[in-house]
Amino acid sequence: MKHARSAALVLVLFVAASAFAGNRPGRPHDAVHIMIVDVGAGLCTVTSAPGGHYMVYDAGTYEDRGATCAKAVRGIVPNHAPIDLLVLSHTDADHIAAVPAICRDHPIKEVIRPGIERDSATWRAAVAALQREVAKQGTKDVALAGETNAIEPGTKFALGKAVVTVVDGYGDPPAAQALINEAERRNAGSIVVRLTYHRYAVLFAGDAVGRHVGDPPDACRAEEAEMVARADRVPIRSDVLIAPHHGADNASANCFIDAVHPDYVIFSAGHKFHHPRAVTAERYLAHGVKLDHIFRTDLGDDEGGAEWAYGREPGSVHPRGTTNVEIVLPARGAAQVRYVQER
Repeated sequence: MKHARSAALVLVLFVAASAFAGNRPGRPHDAVHIMIVDVGAGLCTVTSAPGGHYMVYDAGTYEDRGATCAKAVRGIVPNHAPIDLLVLSHTDADHIAAVPAICRDHPIKEVIRPGIERDSATWRAAVAALQREVAKQGTKDVALAGETNAIEPGTKFALGKAVVTVVDGYGDPPAAQALINEAERRNAGSIVVRLTYHRYAVLFAGDAVGRHVGDPPDACRAEEAEMVARADRVPIRSDVLIAPHHGADNASANCFIDAVHPDYVIFSAGHKFHHPRAVTAERYLAHGVKLDHIFRTDLGDDEGGAEWAYGREPGSVHPRGTTNVEIVLPARGAAQVRYVQER
């Protein structure tokens, strides 16, 4: 199964004057394009599907007030065109900062987000912007509150001919997950979705938690364990995995990697927190993911220490906005995963 998929996936390096797919001529009109934007230490993804359908999953970091993510959305989604689906995986400020700017630029048809309060200026600004959209545009605001799923896992949303399936997510994760601190609790409630288009699947894992830092190799905890246990009913196997929690050691448990069985892995990281961690990347390699099938949006960055050494340039501090990763899923033929580097 995995080898059959690998033969159909192609690695490409693309260097362009503009980093964003929407500005490039000659793009296949029958393909889904997913851009994992180089926002630094955070996550922003922008998906375009045939027929003018768009999804934003997570919205960049407070460190640049969401500017890099907002620029990427403007470069891919036509001016004032609606965004079909906005998914905010959780409340952390490195995943939500561009929400006000995105709402100013585009009407939002539907949003899925945690339905909880948090004493964070970035979260309050995001929620206020979404509430204005609800009042102005009639946006459908699906909020996952408390320890219950407001959306049943397996619920599907159409993105043109692509399908987005909610895999997991909470406002607050269940107490049974036995999380050890507040940061872990916020991460372990992440809303995880799986996009399918023809024979390909991509898993957007937010900051899902599957281990404690330093756990033994066979640890399988919290949200990742929950997704694995449910995988016979809500599939998680995917060709491409946007790795949970930027490659931190408290995510990407062996059980989860085995169940997802990805051919390609993408770490969204920046010059902070020593992400992706070497021990995390090594778990993917041990499960048969090829070295050149692992991508990082901080390509060239060198934090030293526990950070994964592959792709680092000694002494380099990677500037955000220069190395995005694009996934291209065509209706026919080989999919592509490639770096998109701005000159």
